[in-house]
Amino acid sequence: MDFTPEQIEQLTPLSSAWIVITKTGHTAVWEYGGSKGQTGHCQVVAGKDGRDMTPIFVTKNCLPNAQQALFPLRRGYYLIRSFRRNTGEKEHVKTYIYRVVEIHAEKERPDADIKQVGFCLNGQWDEEGIQLLQKFPMLNEAVNVAQNKVREFKCTRPMYAKPMKEAKQ
Repeated sequence: MDFTPEQIEQLTPLSSAWIVITKTGHTAVWEYGGSKGQTGHCQVVAGKDGRDMTPIFVTKNCLPNAQQALFPLRRGYYLIRSFRRNTGEKEHVKTYIYRVVEIHAEKERPDADIKQVGFCLNGQWDEEGIQLLQKFPMLNEAVNVAQNKVREFKCTRPMYAKPMKEAKQ
């Protein structure tokens, strides 16, 4: 997933997310992304209370900024997406928090309806985001990880995940 700043602007905000159906028939979504230098984008996944989760699968020897860990996806989970652009004079970071509202696993191309529940531009949160982060303090950690991940050059690892006990790689 290699996006130009113009494509990033077109990507957000979103109302749906692509999901994966696992071999066992469960819905899942990827943590992905990192920085390419002057730009970056990423997605991290958080549970209903904002906590990190154990991935189903971790990509071994993945390409930089690619799909790094696959997580189960349920209604009420959160997707945190950050986008970064550095103009040389100033860094711009946008962070969106989405809540999964509905999952459509039966479609030819499965997806999930998501609702934007928080937005941050360069450290300034909207009112909805402030209230959400106060209600679910663990979500702050997920947001911080996303904002760090979007700066991690050529990221090849999941950053908001519990360790896998039996690593399926």
